[in-house]
Amino acid sequence: DANLYLQDGYHLASILRNTCLMVGDQNLVDAYRVIVNDKLTDDDSKMALMEAQDTLRENMGKYNKQELTAKLIDVKKEIYRFPAVALDCLALSSHIIPTTVWRTIEEMENQQVISPNNAHHLMVLTSISAELRLRTYIANG
Repeated sequence: DANLYLQDGYHLASILRNTCLMVGDQNLVDAYRVIVNDKLTDDDSKMALMEAQDTLRENMGKYNKQELTAKLIDVKKEIYRFPAVALDCLALSSHIIPTTVWRTIEEMENQQVISPNNAHHLMVLTSISAELRLRTYIANG
């Protein structure tokens, strides 16, 4: 049941929405993506909107205004996840099914959800976030 993950705070559906073919049959992946898109866009995108609202509800408290301190922070939870979460929610709320962050930003610009200037700013934000993520992984082995 597509609604089950919302009831239990289970995010398998949002994880499985982003597919990548590493080996095998591209037609199978394409068919899967069509099914996922159909589920999310059925009933005037009700499921996509529910997913966006659920994600926002869970993450609102995490990203309140932070004071500058000398304490260590969890970079994954407090910095580099935010742009992806924000983009997903904006896209889903705008009836755009997110894929990669780059394609999602491009699609939002193409559908005039965001301006070209804001698309550029989102690309920069996402790039900085990705760099922080890589540097954190490198530093932590």
